[in-house]
Amino acid sequence: MADAWDPTLEERVYTWTLIVMCLALMAFLLVKIAMGFRKKSKLLSWATCFDCMCLLWCLVRVVFWMTLELRDEITYLELYLLYWFPTPIQFANFSLLVLFYIQVITGPSWQTKWRQICLPLYLFMSLLMATITAVWAFTSNSSVEDALKYGDKYDQDMNKISAVKIQLEYSAISFFLLSFLFAFFGWKLANVSESRRKRLMITKPHSLAVFNALLFILFFTRSMRDLATSQN
Repeated sequence: MADAWDPTLEERVYTWTLIVMCLALMAFLLVKIAMGFRKKSKLLSWATCFDCMCLLWCLVRVVFWMTLELRDEITYLELYLLYWFPTPIQFANFSLLVLFYIQVITGPSWQTKWRQICLPLYLFMSLLMATITAVWAFTSNSSVEDALKYGDKYDQDMNKISAVKIQLEYSAISFFLLSFLFAFFGWKLANVSESRRKRLMITKPHSLAVFNALLFILFFTRSMRDLATSQN
Protein backbone atom coordinates (compact mmCIF):
# COMPACT_ATOMS: atom_id res chain seq x y z
CA MET A 1 0.00 0.00 0.00
CA ALA A 2 1.16 3.53 -0.73
CA ASP A 3 1.05 5.77 2.33
CA ALA A 4 -0.75 9.08 2.05
CA TRP A 5 1.29 12.25 1.77
CA ASP A 6 0.04 15.18 3.84
CA PRO A 7 -0.42 18.15 1.46
CA THR A 8 -0.07 21.81 2.36
CA LEU A 9 -3.04 24.18 2.46
CA GLU A 10 -2.12 25.64 -0.92
CA GLU A 11 -1.97 22.17 -2.48
CA ARG A 12 -5.34 21.28 -1.00
CA VAL A 13 -6.89 24.46 -2.41
CA TYR A 14 -5.34 23.73 -5.80
CA THR A 15 -6.61 20.14 -5.82
CA TRP A 16 -10.14 21.02 -4.73
CA THR A 17 -10.24 23.79 -7.34
CA LEU A 18 -9.47 21.20 -10.00
CA ILE A 19 -12.14 18.89 -8.58
CA VAL A 20 -14.79 21.63 -8.65
CA MET A 21 -13.83 22.62 -12.21
CA CYS A 22 -14.11 19.01 -13.40
CA LEU A 23 -17.44 18.52 -11.61
CA ALA A 24 -18.77 21.68 -13.25
CA LEU A 25 -17.61 20.43 -16.65
CA MET A 26 -19.23 17.04 -15.96
CA ALA A 27 -22.53 18.76 -15.12
CA PHE A 28 -22.34 20.75 -18.36
CA LEU A 29 -21.60 17.61 -20.40
CA LEU A 30 -24.45 15.67 -18.77
CA VAL A 31 -26.90 18.47 -19.60
CA LYS A 32 -25.58 18.63 -23.16
CA ILE A 33 -25.87 14.87 -23.65
CA ALA A 34 -29.36 14.85 -22.13
CA MET A 35 -30.46 17.63 -24.47
CA GLY A 36 -29.09 15.64 -27.40
CA PHE A 37 -31.12 12.60 -26.36
CA ARG A 38 -34.18 14.78 -25.93
CA LYS A 39 -33.75 16.05 -29.49
CA LYS A 40 -33.31 12.43 -30.61
CA SER A 41 -29.76 12.94 -31.82
CA LYS A 42 -27.83 9.92 -33.00
CA LEU A 43 -26.43 7.95 -30.08
CA LEU A 44 -23.16 7.30 -31.93
CA SER A 45 -22.73 10.73 -33.48
CA TRP A 46 -19.27 12.30 -33.34
CA ALA A 47 -20.46 14.99 -30.91
CA THR A 48 -22.12 12.53 -28.51
CA CYS A 49 -19.11 10.20 -28.48
CA PHE A 50 -16.77 13.15 -27.91
CA ASP A 51 -18.86 14.41 -24.99
CA CYS A 52 -19.04 10.94 -23.44
CA MET A 53 -15.27 10.54 -23.63
CA CYS A 54 -14.82 13.97 -22.05
CA LEU A 55 -17.19 12.91 -19.29
CA LEU A 56 -15.17 9.73 -18.69
CA TRP A 57 -11.90 11.69 -18.57
CA CYS A 58 -13.33 14.12 -16.00
CA LEU A 59 -14.71 11.24 -13.92
CA VAL A 60 -11.35 9.46 -13.71
CA ARG A 61 -9.57 12.69 -12.81
CA VAL A 62 -12.10 13.54 -10.09
CA VAL A 63 -11.81 10.04 -8.61
CA PHE A 64 -8.01 10.34 -8.62
CA TRP A 65 -7.90 13.73 -6.88
CA MET A 66 -10.62 12.85 -4.37
CA THR A 67 -8.86 9.56 -3.59
CA LEU A 68 -5.69 11.44 -2.72
CA GLU A 69 -7.62 13.92 -0.60
CA LEU A 70 -10.00 11.63 1.27
CA ARG A 71 -8.19 8.33 1.73
CA ASP A 72 -5.36 7.61 4.14
CA GLU A 73 -3.74 5.07 1.84
CA ILE A 74 -3.98 3.84 -1.72
CA THR A 75 -2.75 0.70 -3.48
CA TYR A 76 -0.07 1.04 -6.12
CA LEU A 77 -2.45 -0.41 -8.71
CA GLU A 78 -5.08 2.23 -8.01
CA LEU A 79 -2.45 4.94 -8.08
CA TYR A 80 -1.06 3.89 -11.46
CA LEU A 81 -4.44 3.34 -13.10
CA LEU A 82 -6.03 6.57 -11.87
CA TYR A 83 -2.97 8.63 -12.74
CA TRP A 84 -2.23 7.19 -16.18
CA PHE A 85 -5.57 6.06 -17.61
CA PRO A 86 -6.68 9.59 -18.60
CA THR A 87 -3.88 9.52 -21.19
CA PRO A 88 -5.44 6.83 -23.47
CA ILE A 89 -8.87 8.39 -22.86
CA GLN A 90 -7.61 11.79 -24.02
CA PHE A 91 -5.90 10.25 -27.04
CA ALA A 92 -9.05 8.33 -28.03
CA ASN A 93 -11.22 11.38 -27.44
CA PHE A 94 -9.34 13.81 -29.68
CA SER A 95 -8.73 11.11 -32.27
CA LEU A 96 -12.50 11.21 -32.80
CA LEU A 97 -12.08 14.77 -34.02
CA VAL A 98 -9.46 13.59 -36.50
CA LEU A 99 -11.90 10.94 -37.76
CA PHE A 100 -14.54 13.62 -38.21
CA TYR A 101 -12.10 15.69 -40.26
CA ILE A 102 -11.34 12.67 -42.44
CA GLN A 103 -15.07 12.10 -42.99
CA VAL A 104 -15.54 15.74 -43.99
CA ILE A 105 -12.56 15.73 -46.36
CA THR A 106 -13.25 12.39 -48.05
CA GLY A 107 -16.99 13.04 -48.51
CA PRO A 108 -18.94 10.17 -50.10
CA SER A 109 -15.88 7.90 -50.17
CA TRP A 110 -15.95 7.84 -46.35
CA GLN A 111 -18.78 5.31 -46.33
CA THR A 112 -17.45 3.20 -49.19
CA LYS A 113 -13.74 3.16 -48.37
CA TRP A 114 -12.24 5.23 -45.56
CA ARG A 115 -14.71 4.23 -42.83
CA GLN A 116 -13.61 0.58 -43.13
CA ILE A 117 -9.97 1.64 -42.80
CA CYS A 118 -10.06 4.42 -40.20
CA LEU A 119 -12.53 3.06 -37.64
CA PRO A 120 -10.76 -0.32 -37.09
CA LEU A 121 -7.42 1.51 -36.92
CA TYR A 122 -8.85 3.95 -34.37
CA LEU A 123 -10.28 1.16 -32.22
CA PHE A 124 -7.04 -0.82 -32.42
CA MET A 125 -4.84 2.11 -31.37
CA SER A 126 -7.19 3.23 -28.59
CA LEU A 127 -7.55 -0.28 -27.15
CA LEU A 128 -3.81 -0.86 -27.49
CA MET A 129 -3.04 2.26 -25.45
CA ALA A 130 -5.58 1.28 -22.79
CA THR A 131 -4.26 -2.30 -22.66
CA ILE A 132 -0.62 -1.25 -22.37
CA THR A 133 -1.52 1.16 -19.57
CA ALA A 134 -3.50 -1.49 -17.69
CA VAL A 135 -0.83 -4.21 -18.12
CA TRP A 136 1.90 -1.82 -17.02
CA ALA A 137 -0.12 -0.91 -13.92
CA PHE A 138 -0.65 -4.57 -13.00
CA THR A 139 3.02 -5.49 -13.47
CA SER A 140 4.61 -2.49 -11.74
CA ASN A 141 5.77 -3.39 -8.24
CA SER A 142 8.27 -0.66 -7.44
CA SER A 143 8.25 1.49 -4.35
CA VAL A 144 6.64 4.92 -4.74
CA GLU A 145 7.32 6.55 -1.37
CA ASP A 146 7.14 10.06 -2.80
CA ALA A 147 4.58 9.46 -5.52
CA LEU A 148 1.54 10.82 -3.68
CA LYS A 149 2.29 14.41 -4.48
CA TYR A 150 0.51 17.07 -6.46
CA GLY A 151 1.08 18.99 -9.67
CA ASP A 152 4.64 19.18 -10.99
CA LYS A 153 6.09 17.48 -7.90
CA TYR A 154 3.93 14.44 -8.57
CA ASP A 155 4.99 14.33 -12.23
CA GLN A 156 8.66 14.50 -11.26
CA ASP A 157 8.40 11.84 -8.57
CA MET A 158 6.47 9.47 -10.83
CA ASN A 159 9.67 9.24 -12.86
CA LYS A 160 11.21 7.28 -9.96
CA ILE A 161 8.84 4.38 -10.56
CA SER A 162 10.19 1.37 -12.43
CA ALA A 163 9.36 1.35 -16.16
CA VAL A 164 7.65 4.76 -16.02
CA LYS A 165 10.17 5.91 -18.64
CA ILE A 166 8.59 3.53 -21.14
CA GLN A 167 5.11 4.79 -20.29
CA LEU A 168 6.20 8.41 -20.75
CA GLU A 169 7.93 7.66 -24.05
CA TYR A 170 4.87 5.81 -25.29
CA SER A 171 2.69 8.76 -24.27
CA ALA A 172 5.08 11.15 -26.04
CA ILE A 173 4.91 9.15 -29.29
CA SER A 174 1.10 8.94 -29.13
CA PHE A 175 0.60 12.67 -28.61
CA PHE A 176 3.23 13.54 -31.23
CA LEU A 177 1.23 11.44 -33.68
CA LEU A 178 -1.96 13.22 -32.65
CA SER A 179 -0.34 16.64 -33.10
CA PHE A 180 0.86 15.63 -36.58
CA LEU A 181 -2.64 14.46 -37.52
CA PHE A 182 -4.17 17.78 -36.43
CA ALA A 183 -1.52 19.69 -38.37
CA PHE A 184 -2.05 17.64 -41.53
CA PHE A 185 -5.84 17.45 -41.58
CA GLY A 186 -6.14 21.01 -40.31
CA TRP A 187 -4.06 22.08 -43.29
CA LYS A 188 -6.25 19.96 -45.60
CA LEU A 189 -9.42 21.60 -44.27
CA ALA A 190 -7.93 25.08 -44.61
CA ASN A 191 -7.06 24.47 -48.26
CA VAL A 192 -10.31 23.03 -49.65
CA SER A 193 -11.83 24.85 -52.60
CA GLU A 194 -14.34 27.66 -52.07
CA SER A 195 -17.21 25.63 -53.55
CA ARG A 196 -16.44 22.62 -51.39
CA ARG A 197 -16.03 24.86 -48.35
CA LYS A 198 -19.58 26.12 -48.79
CA ARG A 199 -20.87 22.58 -49.29
CA LEU A 200 -19.16 21.49 -46.08
CA MET A 201 -20.58 24.54 -44.26
CA ILE A 202 -17.13 25.77 -43.25
CA THR A 203 -18.10 29.41 -42.75
CA LYS A 204 -15.00 30.50 -40.81
CA PRO A 205 -11.95 28.71 -42.26
CA HIS A 206 -9.48 31.04 -40.53
CA SER A 207 -11.02 30.33 -37.12
CA LEU A 208 -10.85 26.61 -37.86
CA ALA A 209 -7.20 26.95 -38.86
CA VAL A 210 -6.41 28.76 -35.60
CA PHE A 211 -8.27 26.08 -33.62
CA ASN A 212 -6.30 23.26 -35.25
CA ALA A 213 -3.05 25.17 -34.82
CA LEU A 214 -3.75 25.48 -31.09
CA LEU A 215 -4.47 21.75 -30.87
CA PHE A 216 -1.23 21.02 -32.69
CA ILE A 217 0.73 23.21 -30.26
CA LEU A 218 -1.06 21.67 -27.26
CA PHE A 219 -0.38 18.05 -28.17
CA PHE A 220 3.11 18.70 -29.58
CA THR A 221 4.04 20.45 -26.32
CA ARG A 222 2.56 17.55 -24.34
CA SER A 223 4.60 15.04 -26.33
CA MET A 224 7.84 17.02 -25.85
CA ARG A 225 7.10 17.41 -22.13
CA ASP A 226 6.57 13.66 -21.69
CA LEU A 227 9.70 12.91 -23.69
CA ALA A 228 11.80 15.37 -21.68
CA THR A 229 10.42 14.00 -18.38
CA SER A 230 11.28 10.45 -19.44
CA GLN A 231 14.92 11.43 -19.94
CA ASN A 232 15.40 12.98 -16.49
